[in-house]
Amino acid sequence: MRYRSRVPIAAAMLAAVLFMLLSGTTGLGAESLIANGSFEKWTDGLPDGWKVDVGAMNGADAPKSEVKPIKGPALMLRGDASTMAWHSVSQEIPARAGASYCLEFESQTRDVQQEGRQFDNCYVGIVSFDQAGKLVGRKYDDVSADSKGWAKHRIVFVVPEDAESTKVMIFLSKSGILGVKSVVVTATEAPLAMEGDAAAAQEAEGQAASGREPATATEPAPPGLLANGDFRDWTDGRPDGWKVDVGATNGANEPTSEIIALDGPGLALRGNASTMAWYSVGQEPALRKGRTYTLQFEARSEDVQRQGRQHDNCFVGVMCFDANGKRVDMAIEDLSRVSDWKKHRINFRLPRNAAKAKVLIFLSKSGTLSVRHVSLKEATPDRPFRGARR
Repeated sequence: MRYRSRVPIAAAMLAAVLFMLLSGTTGLGAESLIANGSFEKWTDGLPDGWKVDVGAMNGADAPKSEVKPIKGPALMLRGDASTMAWHSVSQEIPARAGASYCLEFESQTRDVQQEGRQFDNCYVGIVSFDQAGKLVGRKYDDVSADSKGWAKHRIVFVVPEDAESTKVMIFLSKSGILGVKSVVVTATEAPLAMEGDAAAAQEAEGQAASGREPATATEPAPPGLLANGDFRDWTDGRPDGWKVDVGATNGANEPTSEIIALDGPGLALRGNASTMAWYSVGQEPALRKGRTYTLQFEARSEDVQRQGRQHDNCFVGVMCFDANGKRVDMAIEDLSRVSDWKKHRINFRLPRNAAKAKVLIFLSKSGTLSVRHVSLKEATPDRPFRGARR
């Protein structure tokens, strides 16, 4: 089935931000909201500017996991099968409710595995709490598989409107070693309107005028939240169940980027310096407001680089929109530098004011983005770690 609406893509929101230098600013000159994100400064065995707490226990309050500085400079968290209490490292940031931010960091792990009664946590991310201390938002990357050198991560997030406090959280609660360095949080500009914004707004307004609630508000989540997530089924060169739209143009409507069916199976998006119009591939699953979901997929990229007037997009993720077509939340994974097939997991919560959510695959610069095994499931009701508090 072909759809007429186009996917709103915010190029400015996804612009590349260089990692923080030891001075505490990004390469673009934007001031980071994080103090001592380089983990260069320590006092009495603890990183300056960061709070170290016990985030989970396996039945006792000792032995505790190890927190120490390592070469980088970087932070290291370590525990094993005998560890009973696991440290989290966090820092509250002066983030405004409703504003957009970008968290960037590098991580590396060694021999991470869940043993016995350990909680399954190895991540870096953002958590937000309301005035009563209730968790109202979280975005984090599971970094358990980052065992081949330092891996760069970027999480773009919107602070929930009802958030009173927001923290960057680093947490390991299973056996192994987690290293983290170069943590930066910068504010992002309001996204620029591009192809499809007007159509999305008109579609949302039409639903409101008709008196019908959007499907995301009333329909229960079915067992399979994405259709044809393995990209096995294709019709006329398009993956069944997915919307194909022009997400961005460089000033003309053609030549267009390629959509390729991979053996395996899978999907690839490809373009070069002569490409003028770039396809996005998306799907709108029926989700329930306030619920937490996990998007999983495998991806790799080849020779991805920005040339000329191209927009800086190479990602898989989720964007949420209100009834007026305004973006109210997003969770994306930049894949520009993922040269080998790698598993990714994105956790997100559908905001209460969201009318729809879109799973998006998008490339708008030279190179190839390949994606396979895409799945979306409702997450377990457990918090990312036990004992989360403001």
